[in-house]
Amino acid sequence: MKKVLSAIACFYFLCSSAFALPFDELNKMLSSFETLTGEFDQVLSSDKGRVLQESTGKVMISRPGKFRWDQVSPLQQLIIVSGNDVTIFDPELEQVSKRSLAHSMDVAPALLLSGNVDKLDALFDVTHVDSADPAESWFRLSSKDADSLMSVIVLGFKFDKISAMQMRDSLGHVTEIRFSHVLINSPLSNILFEFTAPDGVDVIYE
Repeated sequence: MKKVLSAIACFYFLCSSAFALPFDELNKMLSSFETLTGEFDQVLSSDKGRVLQESTGKVMISRPGKFRWDQVSPLQQLIIVSGNDVTIFDPELEQVSKRSLAHSMDVAPALLLSGNVDKLDALFDVTHVDSADPAESWFRLSSKDADSLMSVIVLGFKFDKISAMQMRDSLGHVTEIRFSHVLINSPLSNILFEFTAPDGVDVIYE
């Protein structure tokens, strides 16, 4: 009888660990760095698969809560997240938008890569995605909120470094991001995450 109970307890433990494993692994990877720098290539596609926009740029992260997304092509745009504040600067429009991070799911990379990863479990169901490359780890995050702007997010890591992100919104649009030249834990100045609007630029508070 003791052996049966031990076997049942062992089986329960293994099952519980297996169910917890995807979130635990993702949590560990997202928490494994204090700073990150890299380059990105981003493609936005319609629900029919038609490419709507392509862009490239650089990303800088200083955890917790600091994020810089510097798009350089085809048009310049700068997104800075510091704590709960989001600043978006469009040089061509001569416009700065300021808003709260809590109402900015369109900057999901900032929320996931620079925020409090402990909150992910409350927002998403996390599962593994199979990969033929043993150096890669993929995770699928399905929103628990049916009204969320981002319904599904897929994160890819290679050698434990973020390598890709795919986001599907409630309209079926898909944003694919590929990261390259990723460096972790290099010193980053706090000045990189500060922004002062140039003279003559409109500042809009949303």
